[in-house]
Amino acid sequence: MKLFHRAPDPVPADDPVPPNVPHPVPQDDPVPDHNPSQSNAQV
Repeated sequence: MKLFHRAPDPVPADDPVPPNVPHPVPQDDPVPDHNPSQSNAQV
């Protein structure tokens, strides 16, 4: 019975895989945006 519960675990784990790919892309944007010093220097 416990083995059956483990089967559905890997199913939802596949979902977080695809959303993890675009995460590193937008993270690069918030990095420079979070820096008020860089934003002011460009202005």
